[in-house]
Amino acid sequence: MITNKIENIDPVQQSKLKGRLLDFSSRYNNSKMVYYSDFNILTFETYDRTYNPETKEKFQEIREDEIKFYSITRGTQYKPYLVSQDVYGDPGYWWFLMEFNNIFDIEDFTVGKTIKIPPITYLSF
Repeated sequence: MITNKIENIDPVQQSKLKGRLLDFSSRYNNSKMVYYSDFNILTFETYDRTYNPETKEKFQEIREDEIKFYSITRGTQYKPYLVSQDVYGDPGYWWFLMEFNNIFDIEDFTVGKTIKIPPITYLSF
C-alpha cells in the first residue's frame, strides 16, 4: 500500500485516541499518530529505537540467573507482542524485549532465534 495523502490529527484528538487505544506500557504513547485518509487507516510513526546510555548500564546490572530464554516459534515470528504477552502477561512490553536483545527490525524476530527475557522489574528505568 502506497499513499501520499497524510492528514495531521490535532493533539487533543490524539490524546483521546491514545487513551482509548493504548495501554500505559505502550511504546507508542509518545509517538505521533498518522492518518492515511485515502485508505481510512490510523497508525503510528514507525518504531524508533531510542538510545539511552543509562539503559546499557542498567542491562549490565541484570544477573545471568535472572534471565530466561525464549525460542521464537513459527507462531511468534515477527510478533514480539505475543512473546511479551506470554512471558509478562502484557503485549505492551514487546519493545522492551526488542531493545534488550538488540533487535532493530521486526523482520529480525524470526523462527529459531533464541532471545533473552529480562525480569520485568528492570523496565522501570
